Amino acid sequence: LEGGLDAMIRFEGSTQTITKETPVIIPCQYHENDDDTFDSWMAGRDDILQVLSNRLPGTWLVDVRDAVEWLGLSSSPYGVDFTPRKGRIPRSVWIEWHKFHKLDNEKHVAKSKSNEQIQALMTAYGIQSDDEIIIYCFKGSRAAVALMKLKEAGYSNVKNYFASWNEWSRDFQLPIDDRILVDNKE
Repeated sequence: LEGGLDAMIRFEGSTQTITKETPVIIPCQYHENDDDTFDSWMAGRDDILQVLSNRLPGTWLVDVRDAVEWLGLSSSPYGVDFTPRKGRIPRSVWIEWHKFHKLDNEKHVAKSKSNEQIQALMTAYGIQSDDEIIIYCFKGSRAAVALMKLKEAGYSNVKNYFASWNEWSRDFQLPIDDRILVDNKE
């Protein structure tokens, strides 16, 4: 729902009707061994540590946080010193989550970029559709949006480090890159 209910109502020629009828919920079956289940899309801190220690080509840590977080000027979107450390996970590539969207000025809503635009964005960073990608942000929400866009664009090996920077920054045993960056440079 790009723009939500308001955008749907404003959409010219919309044939959608709004109802107050209670929907019928049909339960689904969860099979923990399915290859493409929710669990297979999740990464934990051990997965991150493995990426850091193996340094395999075609393996990426993608930070989708806002600029102030990536640059090390703020620890979270909730406050400059919300967590005890600022910075980023070492070897991360920064692709701010806003880059997965575009603004529709006529309808005044943010829309997802096309699959082709997402593929071009990732290619600009050298990331291929069959690479192993772990995305993180502060607590996994922005990363979840990026994960879904990448899945839709044909990236099959994408995971969300759901605990993200909120967990990583609080564990002083975990490595961070805490250099203060200015415009993505030291």
